[in-house]
Amino acid sequence: PPQAVTFNLDCGMTSEEQLGYELGSLGVSLNKAERRFCTDGSKETCEICAAASALQAEESLFTGRLPVVLSPVPGLVLDLPGTWSPVPALSDARRADAVKVALARRSTLASLGEEYANTVIPALPALDWERQDAATNSMSGWPLDIANLPMLKVPPTSEAAAAPSALRGVASGVRSALVKVRGRWWRLKGCGNRDQGFPVEVKGDKGETNIRGCCFRHTADTELRMTALAEEALSAASLDCANKSAGSYQYDHDPGWPLPKL
Repeated sequence: PPQAVTFNLDCGMTSEEQLGYELGSLGVSLNKAERRFCTDGSKETCEICAAASALQAEESLFTGRLPVVLSPVPGLVLDLPGTWSPVPALSDARRADAVKVALARRSTLASLGEEYANTVIPALPALDWERQDAATNSMSGWPLDIANLPMLKVPPTSEAAAAPSALRGVASGVRSALVKVRGRWWRLKGCGNRDQGFPVEVKGDKGETNIRGCCFRHTADTELRMTALAEEALSAASLDCANKSAGSYQYDHDPGWPLPKL
């Protein structure tokens, strides 16, 4: 038979779950056997179940269906900068320095040591965007589920995937993911190469190696800035933009990851 379930959008849980947390802190736990709505299977004759399944199927046409699990890992969650420095003009002496920085990425990172002699990082055919002024409060709109620590895709059978703080989402290419948190979709770009973390793979034309599954500081800043510029241009034409810049993650190095200097 149909059952009434009250869902609190402010805290992202049902009233029964919220009550369980409150009573649990007092040493009184709820009987899970009484929570039939979370264990009963869907019924074909239930209009609510059918409507929910139809909505999920329609949504998957736009987001994909390959499931992934993300878990929080050590690191920083960074706000957007207050402003971005303008690109130096051709007559500006700073432009020559900026060009040197960008062109230097055409070579390997041998200066970091023998282990990096054949390693490269992405070299964009453009100057870097530089952050300016204090950070904004862009994280104020983030749900706490993804705002406290960086999220990383992990194997679905791992201990990290079973943690209460883990999130279920869908793959968005090899290195990114989409997660729906409290009614809103969030695109996490560079959150792991599938569920392998950040491995090293041979990708260069001459056998150069590269860390896979992540963004780098200069590529992340470029994506954030260009996404914001695209949104401004579309907004001026009264059009919506599919993405909106929100911020970035800075992952702490894990002892099991290669190339610790990157």
